[in-house]
Amino acid sequence: MSCELDGFYSQADIQMKICRAMGGKKGLETWLAGTEYYAWVPDIDPLNHVQAALGCLSAGGMLAVGFGDKASYKKEFFRTLRVTIDPRMPFLEGEPLPYAANLISQQSMDYDGQNDPSDLWDAAHGVNELLQHAHLLSEVVFDDDVQSADLVRFPVLVVGNAPCLSEPQARSLGRYVEEGGVLIACHRVGELDELGYSRARPLLDDLLGIRAREPGPERGSYEVLDPALKVNESGFVSVFGPRTKATPADDVRIFFRTHQRGEEETLATWPGAWTRRLGKGTAVYFDCDLFSVYLRRPTRALREFFGRLLVRLAPPPLTVSAPFFVNVNVRTRRPNEWSLHLHNLPGPGYRYPNPPRSRQLGPPGEVVPVGPVIVDILQRPVLSARSGVSGETLEVSQRRRITVPRLELHDVVVVALG
Repeated sequence: MSCELDGFYSQADIQMKICRAMGGKKGLETWLAGTEYYAWVPDIDPLNHVQAALGCLSAGGMLAVGFGDKASYKKEFFRTLRVTIDPRMPFLEGEPLPYAANLISQQSMDYDGQNDPSDLWDAAHGVNELLQHAHLLSEVVFDDDVQSADLVRFPVLVVGNAPCLSEPQARSLGRYVEEGGVLIACHRVGELDELGYSRARPLLDDLLGIRAREPGPERGSYEVLDPALKVNESGFVSVFGPRTKATPADDVRIFFRTHQRGEEETLATWPGAWTRRLGKGTAVYFDCDLFSVYLRRPTRALREFFGRLLVRLAPPPLTVSAPFFVNVNVRTRRPNEWSLHLHNLPGPGYRYPNPPRSRQLGPPGEVVPVGPVIVDILQRPVLSARSGVSGETLEVSQRRRITVPRLELHDVVVVALG
């Protein structure tokens, strides 16, 4: 299964997840020109392509590189790529450890006439970025997967702002929550049917606990009502973008209050986000498109809040204490062995789209080693841990906490589990 990275190095992670979700069985790859700024030029900074290659490998795929000038100009460049990738190749395979499913809705991209399809892509990409920055695992699912019995292996399903849903899909989402899943939805979800025709009442309103709704303003901030979820002194999280003023049902638990902001004062307030228990699971509603906003205007407060909320609602298999730009992917290679890919991705991993809509990203950058990185395995005892790259034995305490003293570019922590 092959695609093209097109210069946006930090998209490697989600591209490989999309390729896997599309059913690639004989290998996953993406292509990237061996050049700078989309022109065939001899000079090139290998770091950008090294980061793209490591992003692909961490998510289970490979980078293919093409070049349009003399091969002799690029010998050191390709040598650098090979020396980086070769010792990590044994850890390419394995099944991803399931936690959060990120719905990329093709029917919404095709049939939602109100928005440019790139808005929905930005939302799906924003889910991946927000979860990666919070060090929470995710994989991609598609429209057909919503009705699959296999969906229950994911404790969390982010449907986000997908407006086009069918009635069978809605029934499946209801069963998913009742059976114990955590469903996360945004303000336009279910407004249209699967072919883009308007519904008199959005399809998931009963599930989400929405009694009535009306258009809201774009400029607003969230006030965090739950003290345990506050991440800063003010207790506010800024999220700008189109939103809905919804009236909640009596059985919801409100954790965000939306403040419509003027220049210097609050003009209006209403319940902005809440949870609703249904059977064994939980439905979560936000009155704006949280995920496209995060991709375009990422903030520390939103990242830390969302991570705390998700860990509370659906405890993950592991947590990682590291700078937010350390990407985490985990694959199971054997029944009692996990491979934890830790990827140090600052600098040339500038977030998409930066610069906006650039044809090619080739920023100069450098990677500063970080550490220690602390990994806590929450659901199974740890017998041992080692670096798959260097072979070094890593410290394990309390049969759960692994300490990686220093992370350069990328490492694979091989964990033996009880």
